[in-house]
Amino acid sequence: MNITRHTVRPLASRGLLLAAGALLLLGGAGTASAQLPAGSPTLIYSTQFSSGWSGDWWECHWDPYGDDGDWNLYSTPENNTGLTWATPFSLREDDSDCCGGGDGQSILVPQDMRPGGPIPIADRTNIRIEFEFIPHDDFQSRVGVVWNSDYVNTGPGYVAENAYLFYFEDVLDDDGSDNGDPSAYTLIKRVSGVDTVVASGTFLPGSDPTWMSTDNPGFSGLHEHYPYRVRIDWYCGYFRAQIQSFVCGGGSTCVRSNWITVTDWIDDAVTYGPTLAPGFAGMFSGSQTSSEPVNAFDNFQLYSWGDACVPPEEPCGEWTAWT
Repeated sequence: MNITRHTVRPLASRGLLLAAGALLLLGGAGTASAQLPAGSPTLIYSTQFSSGWSGDWWECHWDPYGDDGDWNLYSTPENNTGLTWATPFSLREDDSDCCGGGDGQSILVPQDMRPGGPIPIADRTNIRIEFEFIPHDDFQSRVGVVWNSDYVNTGPGYVAENAYLFYFEDVLDDDGSDNGDPSAYTLIKRVSGVDTVVASGTFLPGSDPTWMSTDNPGFSGLHEHYPYRVRIDWYCGYFRAQIQSFVCGGGSTCVRSNWITVTDWIDDAVTYGPTLAPGFAGMFSGSQTSSEPVNAFDNFQLYSWGDACVPPEEPCGEWTAWT
């Protein structure tokens, strides 16, 4: 894999607000708040895996290892903490394509988003993606989102050729031995098969008082066997990643933390080249090693902001001379 690294330029000079909130970022580049339209996007696709998934999803790959992941429904998420989502099933990825000789990169995509599918390009242009996940293995699991992606047929399988990928890693152990350590994130822009890391860093969501993914308030990063919900917003080249912890306790009512912003970024054409065209989006499951983490997923939702790019409102109207 060819990877180029860029330092993300601070964006305050472009008139954007600095990111605010309780999240403590460590070692990351300067960020700016993504400028999103007022109100909420429109829900256009959702799946709860308790209702099944066969035929509704399609697997492709981030890297051409050629060995398909083993995606199956399970009646109990891989979770030994007693904290889980409300639905009785999750989709679990058993293989992560590791056996082809690498760190395992599998993407699960709604069939409706494949070329010729019923979701039109206008609804893929500016999107929000949300889903819940439980990472299985400390310092092995990678979980994330792929969007604005196309693919090529490499023979053994289909591989993303142009795409954005955001993922979490450095998932911590659930025994408390790494109390207070951060987890990490990476944002990649792939153009013609070449990856550029455009943003990366560590974060401590436990600095928010509503964060609840363990019964030990000293736990700060993401932990194996605990449930989370990720949200990705993409609007006219503006990107924002957020995460939420929650507890359902086996019932239908869940208690959720605040949405915590992990990072913001702008795909500046001067620095990073043209913004990638709308394509498919999906859930990403991988590994930091050649092991096989059993990451679990549920409650996938895709929203659309439409295809128009509305500039943020200015505080004052256009200047005119007095008469």
